[in-house]
Amino acid sequence: MGKASESKARLSRRSLLLGGLAVAGAGAGGYALMSRPKTASAAEREEMLAENFRGVPYWWDELGVEPPSQGELLDNVDFLVVGAGFSGLSASRTLAAHGAKVLVVDAERPFYGASSRNCGFFGQAFENVDDISTPEGRAYFDEFLASSAHLRQLMDEDGIDAAVRYGRYHVATHASHFDEMKKSTRKLHDSYKFRYDVIEPGEAKAFFNSPSAAQGGIFMPDAPFLQPARLSYGNYLGAVRKGAHIVGNTRVVDIEREADGRFLATTSRGKVRARGVLLAVGGYGAPDFGALNNVVPVHAYHIATTPLTPEQMASVWKKPMTMNNSKTNFEIVIPSPDATRLLICGRTGVRYESTEAMAVDLCRVAREMFPQLGEIRAANGWQGIFGMTFTHDKHLFRDEEGVLYLTGDNGSGVGRMHWLGHKAALQLLGLPEGKTVSAKSEPPPTFPLYFGGSDWFVPGAVAFYDFKDEFNF
Repeated sequence: MGKASESKARLSRRSLLLGGLAVAGAGAGGYALMSRPKTASAAEREEMLAENFRGVPYWWDELGVEPPSQGELLDNVDFLVVGAGFSGLSASRTLAAHGAKVLVVDAERPFYGASSRNCGFFGQAFENVDDISTPEGRAYFDEFLASSAHLRQLMDEDGIDAAVRYGRYHVATHASHFDEMKKSTRKLHDSYKFRYDVIEPGEAKAFFNSPSAAQGGIFMPDAPFLQPARLSYGNYLGAVRKGAHIVGNTRVVDIEREADGRFLATTSRGKVRARGVLLAVGGYGAPDFGALNNVVPVHAYHIATTPLTPEQMASVWKKPMTMNNSKTNFEIVIPSPDATRLLICGRTGVRYESTEAMAVDLCRVAREMFPQLGEIRAANGWQGIFGMTFTHDKHLFRDEEGVLYLTGDNGSGVGRMHWLGHKAALQLLGLPEGKTVSAKSEPPPTFPLYFGGSDWFVPGAVAFYDFKDEFNF
């Protein structure tokens, strides 16, 4: 496989990536304005941040358990899994359940990365399926349903309380967006038969009280969301109970095939021999491996507010739900499991000089969204990094030496990456049940404009899409 690469690329959400060629006109000005990290003054930090502000995911605080530290490294196993996120832990659970001796290593602590930092959306994500009347589209959709069922079964079997709740409101930022959303939702419904409600502009304030949501939107009452750190920790405990050995703070720097057909992995803490190897890495780990050079790490920013009163929370919505708007560079709102805080995700692609500066900026966004809440503050601020591929596909493939790779969550990995981790394990075991249509069996294709590990085009892209969102063209 060769030595680890030094690529450190960072980029924004999927829409920004594909628009690189469209931003040439705004590029020069955008680069000058956006490439300089955004700062926050001492006065702004004092006004916007809680006195006990923490630069870690709120999900970790709510869980009450931080990711575990490193354990003992095993030197000879049946299977080595690199990456202790959703997919790696799912794979190790399946391998161990089949009686294999499994070692999982992660460069950070287990479930430190995107698996415990995301928004927790799963289900009703019909990406990459245009027509389920075709055999290919039907097979893909059937696996989508199977992946959601697999995750629910896993949570039931392992007794994971991930605080699963329901309700997603897709808000129209402009009046023209509302008409387009109604048409596209009707078309989706004809294929997928899911429940939805159209919230007309005249009903919008009573349903979701925000000036930015006045144009109405589409509400999906059955769309689930969960607490990702609870799920990640449950995955960790479930894999350990099955017999997997999980070690953190252990970076893999090289993997080679030996003469006897086994693999020799060199890590920061020693060498490991294994019959098979799975690299289950996304935005955090992909840049370290040459076969994944075309997986772009994408930064997503989050804050959690300080606790709000029941009256304040009731002023936001008819009932707790998640919200995402129709901007290209969109925002997301999520209620905490106890419905006392708002979690805000947004400002993708902006450069910040610190976590505090990012939290100040997102707190400003939250105040603009919900002026009725007064001077709310951020109690937590953090970023998560997911792995983006050019075609938005997930990829499960082998390199020329036989190492198996699983990557490309593309910001929608809660259900699918558990499923594909399970499928990857079955492939390692040589079982026919490992076949899947949910991932491509070849490496991710090259990203236009992305070379040398440089995200040089991002500032112009961000400037262009912010301008596009503001003036709706």
